[in-house]
Amino acid sequence: MGRAVRRMVWAAVLVAALPALTGAEPLRLRGLVDGAAAQARVAPDLVSAIVWVESRGWPWALNVRGTAIWPRTLEDARRILSRLSDDVDIGLMQVNWRTWGPTLVRSGIHRADLLDPWTNLVVGSQILRWATEAEAGWDGVGRYHSATSWRKSRYAREVAQTWQALQPVVNTRSPEPIR
Repeated sequence: MGRAVRRMVWAAVLVAALPALTGAEPLRLRGLVDGAAAQARVAPDLVSAIVWVESRGWPWALNVRGTAIWPRTLEDARRILSRLSDDVDIGLMQVNWRTWGPTLVRSGIHRADLLDPWTNLVVGSQILRWATEAEAGWDGVGRYHSATSWRKSRYAREVAQTWQALQPVVNTRSPEPIR
């Protein structure tokens, strides 16, 4: 089975399984993605691809220096997060607290707030908007993850491949990173 087909199958599994895993309704999650993307004026399908690359759609995903942590519940995620350093990626879009925490705290957003899917999607979509304004096209998408050239390029390729693989699963509105 080709890589693109495997990704498409995994995306279909995610769409089917997410409600049972998180208690979320698929239309509600899609609505959250659409709402956050619209607020930031970025393509919702691009946000969906980043969610898949970053967290596989798990709302309480955490990552510490490349080590993924998959808490089973929101309460578990809060407990684990309270014990971690500031070098942690949080939630659906894996917002890096060390990078964005100081700015977010000034806006009244705290680490545990990023475990909420809506808050995480809004913050992540705004970061994506900033990144795509700083650098055009897929370079901006890569900048969402890193300003380092090779990391940025590798990440942009992964998101682009995921975005392409998701096309049969989601309705495409725009192939461009920003609108």
